[in-house]
Amino acid sequence: MSYLKNKKELKKIVGKINNIDWQKIGQWKTPFLMDYIILEATKLRKFQSQDFLFFFKNFYIINGEFTSNEGVKKLKRYFAKNYKKYGYSFLKKYSQNMSRVSKQTLTWALELPNRSEVEKLTNQQLKKLFNIFVKKMTLSIIAWAYILFGVDKFFSQYIRKRLKFHLNKIKSRLSIDEVLSNLILPQKTAFMIKEQEDLLRLASLINRNKKLKKIFITRTVKQLESKLERIDKKFASKIKKHHQSYAWMNSLNWDVPLHRLSYYLKRIKDFIQNDPEEKLLEMRKESRLREKQVKDIIKEISLSEDICLEINLIRDFIDAKMLNWDIVSISGYRMRPVIEEIAQRNSLVYDDILSCAPEEINQMLESGLCPDRFLLKQRRECRALIRLGKTIYCYTGSEASMLKKVLVKGKKVQGKLLKGQIGFSGKLRGRVNIIFSIDEINKMKKNDILVCPMTNPDYMPAISKAIGIITDEGGILCHAMIVSREFKIPCVVGTKIATKVLKDGDLVEVDANKGVVKIIKNKN
Repeated sequence: MSYLKNKKELKKIVGKINNIDWQKIGQWKTPFLMDYIILEATKLRKFQSQDFLFFFKNFYIINGEFTSNEGVKKLKRYFAKNYKKYGYSFLKKYSQNMSRVSKQTLTWALELPNRSEVEKLTNQQLKKLFNIFVKKMTLSIIAWAYILFGVDKFFSQYIRKRLKFHLNKIKSRLSIDEVLSNLILPQKTAFMIKEQEDLLRLASLINRNKKLKKIFITRTVKQLESKLERIDKKFASKIKKHHQSYAWMNSLNWDVPLHRLSYYLKRIKDFIQNDPEEKLLEMRKESRLREKQVKDIIKEISLSEDICLEINLIRDFIDAKMLNWDIVSISGYRMRPVIEEIAQRNSLVYDDILSCAPEEINQMLESGLCPDRFLLKQRRECRALIRLGKTIYCYTGSEASMLKKVLVKGKKVQGKLLKGQIGFSGKLRGRVNIIFSIDEINKMKKNDILVCPMTNPDYMPAISKAIGIITDEGGILCHAMIVSREFKIPCVVGTKIATKVLKDGDLVEVDANKGVVKIIKNKN
């Protein structure tokens, strides 16, 4: 890792950066450790036994993840060339490898030692565990950066062309977006859906117990939490188990505090205001109807067997993408005791360790030598991580602030009509709330229309309040498309300019039946 030596060096780096045409490929707010793993992973050429003939030569992480347009084009050509040469089996092999790696990582994470077990480990044992963690996270990031991103870029265009030709041939009344929004759906139950179903079951138990239901309705969350064991010992055990199983869902990038028990108690109180059993039955019914809907569309437009195989392959990748996100989060959650122990042995805190590079953590476990605490603080507050070729540059403080100004340059864009792809169909009007990062999640209000560069699992608290979603970026595997279909929220993705044209409070009409957003009235 290279650090700033003088202003002349920084000027030279800025010159190199300005000569590269960049493209945004991610929108995550991640700790320094994860950023560093991303930069290392995106310069590797191999995923399991499958080689890449390239790597992302240049990459930077400042308010999102960016790589060169040249790298994106090479990635797209790589998948297009090999799919043309080897066909369906080429991508199926990637899908199977991803699934295998994900399952292996999940098994490993769930077997990690707990807090009391970690305390008994030597520094060398902690080092070994940490390095296995970094290696497994590197594979997950390669899967995201190369495979999932590359498949999305290739298939978003390829499958639309195939469907367009087929629909024109049979003179179908359905549009390409209508077909895709009804076919490109998850096949497996995601953790976020499973968690909601499990909590609804707990709410149903309360709903059937008149005494317990009255207590939950009349008492505050604080009162319930403080006297949960006394109220009902059996139920207390169930809700605590739920908390332990899903607390990681609020810390998708390792550094955000975990969900507290009060979070689940509040949701249960909300659930029992209605009928949780009915909601649970409705969710199960929707799941069955979804597969029927897929079969009905295939039958209606007489899709050929080879296109059906490709549709199912895309659905496999959707499941893989959602699982991949969750496994990175679960692994980070299960590694917390290890990271906390490393911090404690070196008189640091958890966030300090997440502000270190892997080699710095190895060094402190070997020799007890820690990075400067002021440097760690600077990395948390303001940093710029750039990789040019195989060299990683790290800047903090005023140099990082300057680089942000250089790299995050917005162009003024005007217009009253935005066009994109249909995520989930529907038509509505509402007020815009622009959320550029998870730092702004708290300003999201119920029944706002969420507008953002692109969503990821970090955005779930905002998505749960949204009546509509509009994004700048997105393809057939994007997070916004997946969750909008899971939660039936009208959604338009890939507008390119939504965050530049729209302002907080604008009244807009989202016509997700056509993939169009119209500005009805500007706030000012």
